[in-house]
Amino acid sequence: MLRNPVARPTPPLRTETGRRGANPDNRPVRLFVRTVNRQKGSGLPRSYVFLHGLGGTQTYWTAANGESHLPPDSTLVDLLGFGRSPRPLIRYTLETHLSALGPVLESQAPSVLVGHSLGASLALAYAAKHPNHVTALVLIGLPSYGGPRGAFRWFRQRLRGWFLTNMVLTALVCVLTRRLLGPILPMLIRDVPPEVARDLVEHNFMSSTTSLWNVLYRHDVTLDLDALPEDLPVLFIHGTDDATAPIDSIRRLVDGRRSSQLVELIGVDHHPWLRHATECAERISRASWDVHGEDGSFPEPGSVDRSVLGRRQCTDLSTGPVQLNRGVRNRKRKES
Repeated sequence: MLRNPVARPTPPLRTETGRRGANPDNRPVRLFVRTVNRQKGSGLPRSYVFLHGLGGTQTYWTAANGESHLPPDSTLVDLLGFGRSPRPLIRYTLETHLSALGPVLESQAPSVLVGHSLGASLALAYAAKHPNHVTALVLIGLPSYGGPRGAFRWFRQRLRGWFLTNMVLTALVCVLTRRLLGPILPMLIRDVPPEVARDLVEHNFMSSTTSLWNVLYRHDVTLDLDALPEDLPVLFIHGTDDATAPIDSIRRLVDGRRSSQLVELIGVDHHPWLRHATECAERISRASWDVHGEDGSFPEPGSVDRSVLGRRQCTDLSTGPVQLNRGVRNRKRKES
């Protein structure tokens, strides 16, 4: 017997919601939202909203003592189809996710949107549609393939990287049984905190696979970036050893964009927040002014000051708390 997706107690746990549709009564979908590090009278001039990546939940931001690095009164969201939010068996598209996120983000506006992977893509798309609701964007590990052909070429070249990411395992968890693999996932996936690995079961086959194809593979994030106002700050945080989201694509996106900055974390993979939360948190707290000049203004359009204008900053964190056994590549980049 199917459960009523509206009458079901909130928050939903490991059950599926509304197998015949996301919203049969045309009622707004209510995502699971949580505020951490509450502080009375914090006096902060802005709010922070964090969106997790594919196969994750809001636990991604709080695992391994990550909660202590979050700004006061941070809002954590479980995306539609993931975690404790409703998980209808539908086709998930960019519009589906943005429609579900709309009420949450409107209630927090204006805010600094922080997203990882899938969450980064959704944050960028939302800001392109509602720039007045966003004061700054922080995009961590943003996948940018330029559409389905670009995605196919990337993963064909990096087949090994594809199998080493959690995306395939996430799909396998759906095909098999979550109850069988859920308890042993922390033993299979050793490169993320146990609570993050366990949450890989908190979705269904449709939410993971169709979000992957429709939001990450088939959508060109360049169009969203081009639609942003010139004065909206965008901070990219990316690992140089990211085998899931090519960093070269992000370098091309940032180059010459007056309100964008790229922070490259040397030797880090697709999870900068899990590897170096302290460094990421420091960047996030300065997100809205990191891309401006010292006087708070942008350079003149004709000037080329690469310390401010579409700048890149490489940070070597090899001596930090987490060391990855990966070589640091020496790159030469032609400046235009």
